[in-house]
Amino acid sequence: VGVTVPTLHVGMVFSACCWYRDPHRLPWIEYLHTGAHKIWYGIPDTMSERFHSSMLKLVPNYCRNKSIWLPSDTVMVPPKLLVENGVSLCRTVQEPGQFVVVFPKVFTSSVSTGYVVSESVYFAPPYWLRSAQNVFDELRENCEPSMFSVDRLLLSITSDTRSSVEVLKQVMPAVQELCNREKRLREKLRELGLKLTEKLPPPEVPAARKRRKLRQDNNGDYECEICRTNLFISLVNEYQEDVVYCLEHVIEYIEQKKVDIKNCKLLFTYECEELDLLLEKLKTTIETKQQKKVVNKAG
Repeated sequence: VGVTVPTLHVGMVFSACCWYRDPHRLPWIEYLHTGAHKIWYGIPDTMSERFHSSMLKLVPNYCRNKSIWLPSDTVMVPPKLLVENGVSLCRTVQEPGQFVVVFPKVFTSSVSTGYVVSESVYFAPPYWLRSAQNVFDELRENCEPSMFSVDRLLLSITSDTRSSVEVLKQVMPAVQELCNREKRLREKLRELGLKLTEKLPPPEVPAARKRRKLRQDNNGDYECEICRTNLFISLVNEYQEDVVYCLEHVIEYIEQKKVDIKNCKLLFTYECEELDLLLEKLKTTIETKQQKKVVNKAG
C-alpha cells in the first residue's frame, strides 16, 4: 500500500504538500483526475546541498543531523525565499488529465488552487535494484521507516518465473549477502543462548495474520523497535513487553544487558536451509535462462 497500490489525494484551495524527497529513491507519477490546477515546485538533485544549507538557515529546527536530513511532510518554505538564498528550482502547473513524473532524489512541493482529486503511485526501472540494498541500509541507519521489505522484494524476484535473466543477475549478489548475513546473525543468537524459535505463517495468508498477536503497522508488517526496518525473513520478539527487534539490534541490546535473552523468541519466515535452497534455485534458474537465450539465438 502506497507503493504499487496507488494513493488517492483529495485537496482544497491552498492544500499544500510539504517539501519531500522519497527516501527509497524511487521515481513516482501523479495523475490529476479532476478539479482545479495544481502548482508544483521541484528542486533537482544538483541543488541538494544548496537546498540543505538554505533550510538550515531558514528553518534549522526542522533539519536533522543525518543523511536523510528532512523528515517527510514537515515544512513548506516559500519558493521565493529559497530562490533568494541561491536555490535553483522549477515550477509547473498541472491541469486535469495531465501526469507529473518525479525523478529519484528530486525534492518537490505542491499547492492546490481549488478542489482537486489526484492519484499517485511509485515505480522502479530494473537498474534501481543495483542500489536498492544501499538505499535500505541508509534508511536503517537513519531510523527512517521503509514502505516495504527489500528482503521480501529480492526473494519474490528470485521466485518469480517472469523475472528476466538480467534482473536475476542483478539481485544475485544481494540475495547471497542476505543469506550469509541471516546465517551469521542466527548463529550469534545461538551462541548468546537463544533457545525459543517459531516459524511465522506466510504473510500472504489473511487468516494467519488474524492469529498473530504481535504489533504490526497498518500494512500488517513488522517493524524493528529501534531502526524501524520492515522485517520479513526474521525478527526477535521480546514477549514480556511485546516488542519486536531486528536481529542486529536485539544482539546489541542483549550484549548491553538491555534485553533479557530468556524473554526472547526468534520468529522466522525461512529456515537457513530453505534460504540456501532458494539461492541454489536462483543459480540454476540463471543458468537455464542463459542456455535458452543461447539456443534461441542459434535457432
